[in-house]
Amino acid sequence: MTDLCVYHARPYDEIVGDPLYDPNRHAMIMKVHYDENDFPVFKYQTLEEVFAE
Repeated sequence: MTDLCVYHARPYDEIVGDPLYDPNRHAMIMKVHYDENDFPVFKYQTLEEVFAE
């Protein structure tokens, strides 16, 4: 079984105006990894890192 995190994010850092009314949000998905204590580690990975697993 694989745990996945689905979230909304923007592909840029600078937001003009109220961020809640910026419609340019994209659905993203991230594979959740766990550390040695079974805590989730949310770390952005490049496509190359994801497909290397």
